[in-house]
Amino acid sequence: METNKEKFDQDTVSPYQNSIDFDVELCSIVKPELSDDMMKIEKNLVKRLDYIYVMPCLCMLVIIQFFDKSALNYSSVLGIKEDNNLDDTQFGWLGSIFFIGYLFYQIPNAYFVQKLNLGRYLGTLILTWGAILGLTSVSKNFAHLAVFRFFLGVFEAGVFPCSVMLISRVYRRKEQAARIGTIYFTGGVAMTVGGILSYGIGHMDGIAGMKAWQWVMIILGGATVIFGFICFFLLIDDANHISKSDDERTIIGLRVKDNAVVVTRTINYSQIMEALKESRFYCFAAFSFFVSLQNGALSVFSSIITQGFGYSNLNAILLSIPSGVMDCIFIFIAIPPWDYYCF
Repeated sequence: METNKEKFDQDTVSPYQNSIDFDVELCSIVKPELSDDMMKIEKNLVKRLDYIYVMPCLCMLVIIQFFDKSALNYSSVLGIKEDNNLDDTQFGWLGSIFFIGYLFYQIPNAYFVQKLNLGRYLGTLILTWGAILGLTSVSKNFAHLAVFRFFLGVFEAGVFPCSVMLISRVYRRKEQAARIGTIYFTGGVAMTVGGILSYGIGHMDGIAGMKAWQWVMIILGGATVIFGFICFFLLIDDANHISKSDDERTIIGLRVKDNAVVVTRTINYSQIMEALKESRFYCFAAFSFFVSLQNGALSVFSSIITQGFGYSNLNAILLSIPSGVMDCIFIFIAIPPWDYYCF
């Protein structure tokens, strides 16, 4: 224990060192009481992370990802099936192919998350999938759509893992739950805003000789590409990049130690085996599986289901708004806003 303490309690631990002899019990040792001035410095640091460098990008990222993932759902009642000669079976496969690509990229994504700068990596993923979504507007048949949907799933696969990883790197453990809850809350907002936006785009049918579903792909794809450029240069994965003084760097060092998260660029297979022997890992995997069962279906077929009750095409899109509102309410109850700042 003493040896570990000496190694861990050296000068500020760099979040990019390759390895560290780490003991979780040290968390209480490296978290001293801060003076009022240092508390004020830390609050200002967290505010910059919350309102400029991290949370705005992540929240907007969740909104854009939901829009792009649901573009097929909204397009289903705007003519994409007819223009691409899709039958019901082929349309169902387009929903599944997205998640096949999503699954395919999980292992490569885990490797790149460890090896690359997360801000630059996420920015590149966003740019790529935005371009793919925009190109979907030129599809003429099932084969074209299948290829575009597969690669859309591939490049969207890194979003949520990277978002959680970023939060775990730059926030204290007690701050993380509210930030992750905010991301889920933003997903509900995206469902609400996505219905309104697609309802408006639905009225663009015939403009410039293009169908409404093509405008959905072009507008959402273009917005995604622009946002990708912003993330590439603004999003950070290390709070030291925005430190303005030695006091801030000291605070960041203490936060890294208190957080008990040390970034390593080396793959440690013993830790992978340790995780595979952990029962809670399988409980979480089962939870994610059952939640995703309904999410995957509704994100593709909800507009068609609503239309089946006799609503018009545009009204079927508009009726997706209540589900987003309910999501926001439930998450608001689970993680109220007064938990956001926990100093």
